[in-house]
Amino acid sequence: MSTDNKKNYYEILKISPLASPFTIKKSYQKLARIYHPDKNPGNPDAAETFKQINEAYQILSDTFKRKDFDRQREQEKQKEEQKKQKEAFSPLYESYHSYSPFRAPSEPSSTPSHPKKEEDPFSIKGLKTYFKKTNLPSSDQIRGQLEISLEEAALGCKKTVSLNFTQKEIFWVHIPPGTKEKQNIKIHNQNSKLKEDIYVSITYKKHPLFTLEKENILMDLPISFTKAILGGEVEIPTLGGRVSFQLPAGTHGGDVIQLKGQGFPVSSPHKKKRGHMFISVLIDIPIHFSEEEKKWIQNIQKRNQSCPKVAEFSIKTKLLLKKRKNPNRFPEE
Repeated sequence: MSTDNKKNYYEILKISPLASPFTIKKSYQKLARIYHPDKNPGNPDAAETFKQINEAYQILSDTFKRKDFDRQREQEKQKEEQKKQKEAFSPLYESYHSYSPFRAPSEPSSTPSHPKKEEDPFSIKGLKTYFKKTNLPSSDQIRGQLEISLEEAALGCKKTVSLNFTQKEIFWVHIPPGTKEKQNIKIHNQNSKLKEDIYVSITYKKHPLFTLEKENILMDLPISFTKAILGGEVEIPTLGGRVSFQLPAGTHGGDVIQLKGQGFPVSSPHKKKRGHMFISVLIDIPIHFSEEEKKWIQNIQKRNQSCPKVAEFSIKTKLLLKKRKNPNRFPEE
């Protein structure tokens, strides 16, 4: 299977990389209805989007293809990290190849000219000089990791860190808003006897509700089946606080709700921007019902005929089985 690694099928279907097969299917059905060519006649953008939605569903709905796609995404991330590291060291690499250990004399001279001693860029001293000039922390300046929550990374905060090599001296670390994972943050050591700058590498704590996908926040929202039928106000947490919105009546499981501007901060030279929040609806059903409740459900069971998705599935099943010679079993081997 060949997969275009530049396409993020999870983003196309607006779901989390941890989404269940049920969520994948429901999100696909919703988006397919919106962008179907029959509902968008003469719109080439909708037709292209519909094509990408189908392609994404074909990959993510197949267990083996999805695993292969996830593996390729991980490989692409590793390649990007290696590329960034290579770009960071490219000035050092170029300086090594343009390095000339001897200087040609400008005029003939009876006295021998001594070559000017230049610093080997790959020596320990040369590496420290390079990092000092480029304002990049060298490996010996990174003295540990600091684990922070997703909210602290998004909003910024002030943390303390204790480093063993300084007899457990406490340092302050200012986390700016929009701090990325694996970002190196400088430790403020004005009152310390340390002579050089030191840094800590940032890691994220596992969030109980949110998943970060680039600058977007993904979250599954369980709702009761009565809330799905009747609709109503729903209150959810975001990175910046609490947000309420009106859930429409007749909400289906797998529907994706987008809250604009409620995602992770995005670095922009012109203005402050934030990503979005994508909420996948999960309909929860009670485990136990009383006998009276069961009778009430049985009385409205005939309403299943008016369910559009149930009716559509029933029609497609009948047409599919009608074309088959023997729809009940596989041919004998």
